[in-house]
Amino acid sequence: MKSIFFVGPTLSADELRSVLPAAEIRGPVTCGDILRAATGEPGVLAIIDGLFEHTLPVWHKEILWALAHGWRVYGSSSMGALRAAELARFGMVGVGQIFAWYRDGILEDDDEVAVAHEQASAAYRARSDAMVNVRATLERAVAAGVLDDGGAAILAATLKATPYAQRNLRRAVVERELATSPQGPFKAWLEQYGLFDLKRADALALVRRVTDDQGATGNGPVPFDFSYTETFHELARSVGASAIVQPMPYPLPTPEPIDHDELLEELQLCGSGRYAECWQAALEKALLRALSGRGSDEGVREEAMSELPDVLLALGLFEPLASRARAKSQLLAAEARPAVRIEPAELLAWYFARLDCKLPQDLDRYARAVGFADEHALLLAIARERWFVDRTQA
Repeated sequence: MKSIFFVGPTLSADELRSVLPAAEIRGPVTCGDILRAATGEPGVLAIIDGLFEHTLPVWHKEILWALAHGWRVYGSSSMGALRAAELARFGMVGVGQIFAWYRDGILEDDDEVAVAHEQASAAYRARSDAMVNVRATLERAVAAGVLDDGGAAILAATLKATPYAQRNLRRAVVERELATSPQGPFKAWLEQYGLFDLKRADALALVRRVTDDQGATGNGPVPFDFSYTETFHELARSVGASAIVQPMPYPLPTPEPIDHDELLEELQLCGSGRYAECWQAALEKALLRALSGRGSDEGVREEAMSELPDVLLALGLFEPLASRARAKSQLLAAEARPAVRIEPAELLAWYFARLDCKLPQDLDRYARAVGFADEHALLLAIARERWFVDRTQA
C-alpha cells in the first residue's frame, strides 16, 4: 500500500526512510497537496509538517475528500496534529502527545508548533524552538529537580511572548540570568541534555503507527457525506487535480447587484460567528483566484468583497441580508441622517441582547473581529440599525 509522508523539518528524509524504507516522502504540506497526492488506489497520507505563513495551508476539505475516498489519513507533531485534532471525529487518526493536547483543549494556539526553518535545499533545518518542545523540556527539568515551578513558568511565559520565529530556550535562559538570579543547575542540565524534541518523538510514533497498520485495508466507512461544493471545485481545478474535478451538480444563480459595503455591514451586525464563517470563505475564494492566476489587480480585501455575494448565496443568506441592506439604504436616502439620541451603553445593551450574547469586555477588539475599523465604527452601525428597527416597527 502506498504511504505518502508530508514532513520537514520535524523529521529528515533519512530518518524516516530508516524506519519505513518504502515511504514516499514529500515536503511540508500546503493547500492542494493532498488532492494532487491522493490519486489511484487509496493508501496512506501522513501529515507531519505543513507550511502556512507565505502560502495557503492545507485545507480541511481536501483531507475530508481523501477520507471519503478510502485513504487513511494520519497526523502528528505539527500541522498534522492540528488537523488531526480538528478532524478526528471525521476519521483522521491523530498520534502523539501534541495531538492529544490539542484534542483535549490543553493547547489551542497554532503558534505552539510553529518554527522558522530553511528551504528544501537545506533540508528544512529548523531555526527556532517550537513552543511545545520548550514546554516538554521545562517539564522534564522540573521533574529532574534542576528547575522549580516558578522558574519554569517564567521561562514559558517569556518564550510564549516571543514571536515564534525568534524562540530559543538557551538564549532565554542566558537573558533571564542577566536579569535575575543565576539558574545554574538548569543551564548546565540544558547544555548536557539539550531541548527535548517532542515533535520528533511524536513523528516517530506516527511512523511506527503507520508501520503497525500496514496490514489494514482501506479507511472503512466515514461518518459524513462529502459535499462537492463550488469552492472545492475551484480548489481542485486551480491546483491541477484534474482527476477530481467534476461538473457542478447545479449552476448557482447570479446574485442581484448590491452595494458591497452595505451588504458587508449587515453581515457584520450578525455577530462574530456568522461574520467569521462567511468572510473566511470569501477570502479563501479570493486567494484561490489569485493562486490560479485569475485574480484582478485589486487587493485581497476587494477581491473578497466581490466574492461575498456568492458565498452568502450558497449559504442561503444573500437574500435576507441584501433585502435588509436595500431597505435600510432607501430609508436613509429618503430621510435625514438618523439622530439616535440613545446613550452608547444602552445601544450596546440593546444590540448584544438581540444577538443573545454578553457585552464583550474589550469592545474595540470585538469591533475589529467583525471587520469594523474600531468601536466607534461599530457604534455607528448599531445606531443605524436601531434607527432602522425603530423606523420600520413604528
